[in-house]
Amino acid sequence: MFVGWGSRHAQIRSVAGYHPHRAVIPSALTGAYAAGGEQTRQRTALTVRPPPRTEESLESMGARAARDAAARIGVDTDDVDCVLVASLSKRDEQQKLAHAVADRLDGTPRAALDVNAASGGFCSALELGRCLVSAGTYDRVLVVGTERTHDSGLVEAGDPTGPHRAAGAGAVLLEAGDEPGISTPAWGSGAAPAQVARTAVQRAGLRMQGVRAFVSHRHPDERIRQDAAIVLSLARDVIVAHDACLSGSPSAASIPAAIATLLAEFPALSGEPALLVGFGAELSLAAQVVRLP
Repeated sequence: MFVGWGSRHAQIRSVAGYHPHRAVIPSALTGAYAAGGEQTRQRTALTVRPPPRTEESLESMGARAARDAAARIGVDTDDVDCVLVASLSKRDEQQKLAHAVADRLDGTPRAALDVNAASGGFCSALELGRCLVSAGTYDRVLVVGTERTHDSGLVEAGDPTGPHRAAGAGAVLLEAGDEPGISTPAWGSGAAPAQVARTAVQRAGLRMQGVRAFVSHRHPDERIRQDAAIVLSLARDVIVAHDACLSGSPSAASIPAAIATLLAEFPALSGEPALLVGFGAELSLAAQVVRLP
C-alpha cells in the first residue's frame, strides 16, 4: 500500500517508448569504438545499438513518445495541460526543448518546462509532475525523456562509455486518481545509490521484498544491473528491466523507454510496484516507487 496524503493523487496511466529507426549491432561500431564487436558486447552487454536518422531530432522523438503514451489510453493531446521534458542532450542552453516538443502535439499552447538532472532527469521530472497533479494545478501531465547522447558533444573520442551511449525517447502520462500511484522520492547528491533506493521504498510504505520490478538508467551491463538488485535486497524473483542491454542507455529517456519494453514483455506487471532509480552523473540521485500502468 502506497503512502499518500489528501484525497487527490497522481498516477501513471500510460507509458510509451520510442527507439530510433535504424539499428546497428556492436560489430558495426566504427571510429573510436572499433574495438571489435565481441569485446564491445562483453563490456557493455549491448546486442543492438540504434542511432537515429538525422531527421530524428530530440523534439521529434519526444513528441512521438508523448503522442503514443496519450493514444494508448485514448487521450487526445489537446487535453494535456502540461509537458515536462528531461534531457541531457540539448546543445543550446537557450533552446526551449519542452516547448518544441509541446508545439509538435495537437492542441492549444500549454505549460512546458525543461528539466536537466543528467540521467536522473526523468525521476526528477516525474516528481515535479506528481506534485502538479496532486496539488490540483493540472489534471494531465506528460513527462517525457528524449536523448541523442551519442552525438550531442558529450562523448569525447576514445571515451570508454561511448559504446553504450544511445538515442531514444520515452513518455508517461500522469492523471489524478483516488489512490497514490507515485511515491514521494528519495534524493541524494554523491550519496550511495543503494541507500537512496531503500529510502524511496520506505517512503512508499513498502518493504524491499514487495517491489516487483527494478528499473534503472544504469549503463547496459546486465551483470551490474543484477548485482544492484541483489545489493538492494530485492526479492529473488524481482524482474529487472534490461532494455538498455538491447538498445543502449539514452540517459533521461532510459527509464520510461525501459518501462514500456518491460510491460510489453511482462504485461502481468501492470498495477505492480516498481522501483525507479536515476543516477545523474553520479551526483544527483533520485528514486521513487510507482504503480506500473
